[in-house]
Amino acid sequence: GRTVTNKVLEAKPGMDVELNPGKNTELSPDGMSVIATINGQVVLSNDKINVEPIYEIKGDVDIHTGNILFLGTVIVYGNVEDGFSIKAAGDIEIKGSVGKCLLDAEGDISIKQGVMGKLGGSIKSGGNIASKFLEQVKVVAEKSVFVQDGIMHCDVDATEKVICFGKRATIVGGRIRAGEIVNTKTLGSVSFTDTIVE
Repeated sequence: GRTVTNKVLEAKPGMDVELNPGKNTELSPDGMSVIATINGQVVLSNDKINVEPIYEIKGDVDIHTGNILFLGTVIVYGNVEDGFSIKAAGDIEIKGSVGKCLLDAEGDISIKQGVMGKLGGSIKSGGNIASKFLEQVKVVAEKSVFVQDGIMHCDVDATEKVICFGKRATIVGGRIRAGEIVNTKTLGSVSFTDTIVE
């Protein structure tokens, strides 16, 4: 480069860098590349290149993160905002709440706070689905659906069981289909809301 007075700035000679393969990685035969041995998230830690089978999002899934597509397990420590999607080859674990979103996992899905689908959300799991509550969302589980408080105006399909187990366990509105059993304290409502159970 050059200075503002047009004096030439000579480039400093580069330094050789030693590649340090870490967890779930290996050095290529020519020693010039680090190759991942599993699908996962690349993490640089203590000058070592690691590949983690878990993708962690410390905050919310929103405009800053975009949609998530990961060949492993996804953990979200915040919420999933309306209009975003998470697709995972492993499990999905969400510590917060879920809005009008698409969640698709080959494994289990766990939602700590609950789902407000606003008549547009969709949750699909190759295993079990667990949530505090489900509202106005389409749910498909290859195994079972476990809900603490209630299922309100949802379409739920489970190959095995649909279980509401909390103190306020209620199923109101929508259609619930299970291959084995539907278990809840209260079914339907005094306002005659159509509630179909198969």
